[in-house]
Amino acid sequence: MKNKWVLGYSDISGLLLAITLKTGIATAHGTNLIDLRGKYSDETTAKWQSVLSTKPGEAVLQESSPLFQKEWHHDRPTDYIFHLTEKTVSLEDRSQW
Repeated sequence: MKNKWVLGYSDISGLLLAITLKTGIATAHGTNLIDLRGKYSDETTAKWQSVLSTKPGEAVLQESSPLFQKEWHHDRPTDYIFHLTEKTVSLEDRSQW
């Protein structure tokens, strides 16, 4: 059987776990399909592609994104869906505030 992935988002984690346990099909919690509608994806949103193309025996290092989106500006659409403009701060950095 050819390898397959099931990619889900939001509250689908329980279903993804059941699919994997019952069928052996690999599943991943990833980006929402609607968030792929932009002409370009930011590095964080596009990460699902490298995860799902990882070959057996290889690994993907999960890490926090360097930036995050603070708020939506629906009145100013661009070629990107997310506008990652705010620096992500680690818990260690926060404790020093």
